[in-house]
Amino acid sequence: MFYLPVLVWWYLTAYSGPSFDTAEDVAHHLGDLMLSFLFLSGVAVLSMPFWWVALNLSRRGQER
Repeated sequence: MFYLPVLVWWYLTAYSGPSFDTAEDVAHHLGDLMLSFLFLSGVAVLSMPFWWVALNLSRRGQER
């Protein structure tokens, strides 16, 4: 659930990226994509406890 926005952004960036003239351009662009994917995945994983707490609090409020 939390990885979906990261994956959508990554695929859109990969498919709509600039055209490449050399293998070095391809390697540079893929390296940037991998770093951004790792960063955004880390943000998604680290924010999961916040979302779990928020969801649990909202469910407790609905039970009352």
